Amino acid sequence: MEYGDYILNLFRKDPCERLIRKQINTLPETASIREAIKSMLDKEIDYVCILDDQGRFKGIVTEQRIVRWVRDSTLNEEAPISTIMSTELECCMERSEPISQLVMTMERNNFMHMPIIDQGKVKGVVSVRDFVSYLVDYFAESIYTLIPDQPDQKEREGA
Repeated sequence: MEYGDYILNLFRKDPCERLIRKQINTLPETASIREAIKSMLDKEIDYVCILDDQGRFKGIVTEQRIVRWVRDSTLNEEAPISTIMSTELECCMERSEPISQLVMTMERNNFMHMPIIDQGKVKGVVSVRDFVSYLVDYFAESIYTLIPDQPDQKEREGA
């Protein structure tokens, strides 16, 4: 089996919940934009999942979303977080979905974070960094033994 085929088989076999590495940052849908920003800063986490009063996933707000909001400056900080959260159906993934589906969805939608849910409840959030860590876990020996490109000695200063 080719190395590329091996990797593709892993992506198709492993469920996306395997990538979860971070704590979950959540707020109720009644929270304000100011509360979301404070939560992200206090916890040093660049997203917040928004939950309804039964704890079910309603949406996500990321740093990128906040930056767009600031750029557009159309809302007040005390406005409900629901006015800027992503609520698209594709902004979360069931925990049993394969990693291949997760990666394709994140890439297609330019997402840096993807909430992983189970029956509507958030189990965790996967980030692009989590995916990179997954690759390093599987291929640690290959990655850690890579020899960096050596600069051409003739072009190096002082040579």
